Amino acid sequence: MGRSGVCDDPSYDYGQVNKMRRLTVYTDGSGETRGGPGGWGWAAEDHRYQWGGDPQTTHEVMELTAVLELLRYFPREQPLLIRPDSRNVVMIFTEWLENWREHGMRRPGGQPVANRELIETIDGLCDGRDIRWKKVKSHSGNPLNDMADCLAGLGRIAAKRLGQPYCFGPGSLIDPPP
Repeated sequence: MGRSGVCDDPSYDYGQVNKMRRLTVYTDGSGETRGGPGGWGWAAEDHRYQWGGDPQTTHEVMELTAVLELLRYFPREQPLLIRPDSRNVVMIFTEWLENWREHGMRRPGGQPVANRELIETIDGLCDGRDIRWKKVKSHSGNPLNDMADCLAGLGRIAAKRLGQPYCFGPGSLIDPPP
């Protein structure tokens, strides 16, 4: 469980899963390369979303955390198209991970893979699921990518102000509040 495990809410009604239709979900992370406050967010085409943040993290961890939290939220039976705006996130799970495993979770040159525990957790959540990955260009006017970007920004602000990891949601833009 990552540091953002505060989002696990067993009382939330996940609704019906449409097993026939692949759901597209956009993800984004916000933060500094060398550390500081950061945020993450995901926005699905069915109007569901979630966001959070951490006061001491990195941009890459937040990009990965957005994926982690969406995988925790959606039932395993739900086919997903995950659309990060991070090339690294897409490459990790479509090309690099298999090679890293073959080399003891080391990168070319022998350096250990950064964020190994988080990557392996996400990989475990992907195992046996129908998931496709496709990068989206950031800040290109895609409404759901822009929403994920805004949610990540909110997460960063909340974590910075609260001084602790924070999570909001999941929520829906069309369902009335409970």
